[in-house]
Amino acid sequence: MRARKPGPGVRAAFAKPTAEEVAAHVRAKGYAFDPDEFWNFYESKGWRIGSHVMKSWRSACVTWQKRCNRDARREAERQARQRSKSWAAAEKKYYRDRALRKPWHDVPVK
Repeated sequence: MRARKPGPGVRAAFAKPTAEEVAAHVRAKGYAFDPDEFWNFYESKGWRIGSHVMKSWRSACVTWQKRCNRDARREAERQARQRSKSWAAAEKKYYRDRALRKPWHDVPVK
């Protein structure tokens, strides 16, 4: 049987990166996620995504960064909601306490 030559659209077989390669790529791109966490995660999965062999670990880095950005944005929104709730509660308490105080003109003058 004759060996087939790879055509112009054929991708080379996936080559597993080293932890240093991943760390260098993350630093070069300025990504915020931990490269060791990324490498350990995919090393434990056998460099598979679901049941498929990973095609590009650099593309997986982009996905991890997008998720990192999304999680940071959600956390900021959650904190803003929390600040808003606590501010509203403080404002409500202020006006409630103010309404319970005697007006200044009801105090007898000596």
